[in-house]
Amino acid sequence: MKYASANNIHSFSEITRDVILDYACWLKKDYSHLRNYSKGNPLSKRFCFDCCQVLEDLIKVGQVKNWDVPETPFPKDLKPYELFNYGNEWKSNRHKSIPERIFYSILHAAMQKEKRILTKAGIIIQSQTGLRASELLSLKEGCIKELHGEMFLEVSIGKTEKGEPVKHKIICNELVLNAVRELENETAELRTRSGLKEIFLTKYPNQLPNRIEAMGTKIIVLTVHAWFYRLKRFIQEHNIRDVDGNLYPLKSHQFRSTFTRHAILSGKSIPQLMKHFRHKTPEMTNHYLQLQNTPGNSEQVLRFQCVNSYN
Repeated sequence: MKYASANNIHSFSEITRDVILDYACWLKKDYSHLRNYSKGNPLSKRFCFDCCQVLEDLIKVGQVKNWDVPETPFPKDLKPYELFNYGNEWKSNRHKSIPERIFYSILHAAMQKEKRILTKAGIIIQSQTGLRASELLSLKEGCIKELHGEMFLEVSIGKTEKGEPVKHKIICNELVLNAVRELENETAELRTRSGLKEIFLTKYPNQLPNRIEAMGTKIIVLTVHAWFYRLKRFIQEHNIRDVDGNLYPLKSHQFRSTFTRHAILSGKSIPQLMKHFRHKTPEMTNHYLQLQNTPGNSEQVLRFQCVNSYN
């Protein structure tokens, strides 16, 4: 708003390529001097990245919903991660499938050692379904459905052609069913107190006990960024390391890539995966496949029903 006011911009439709570039420069230089807590220091790359990401999302959604926004697509060379050189490593790593040994170490730690129910359930569900983080955290009470004797998980898919979330059902196994039921039971009281229907609920501020009395404790749906932090903390606490001895840099979206690769290796077809993810084209599904360096032996095949591995 401050940038728009200072530059006499009254509508998103007035945003051009030059405006986007100027806005990025303004964030890097001028805006840091306007923020009290930054004390004139440069703003973090993450803050600038988030500001431009919000602008890009508004324009994209607006084009779908016929808002008063530019009709031309958002310039590819002005993506936030290009403007601020932020997230390029994250962007390249997030689609890599998880190595087999590390994948089973993660699943074993989640099932047998993890005490935080939200973290435990989230990892199990993502590993067995390939859901995006946003889809995982949007799961609601009663999301388990039965149809013709088969159990399904009802999820809300946000990335659609119409820009509106749609309900979608995916087949799930016992691991997922048990994780969802345990999580529903664990957060039942929070849903009653808050009126929220989601099952990934937490108290906020949940790590600032000295502030709870002054501010009050709010019950909120776990955010995507909080989920990313939980995964990082999970890796650290369970000391899961790569072949070089470094803590494994797990990204939430890797569960999706890993699920896709293992599904193909276990005999699933591209059309089956397209239906599972609600993809419109084979290209969208192929995007997650990285089979060229994957040995095609039976030890590399994911058993979707993994529960017997740890009994």
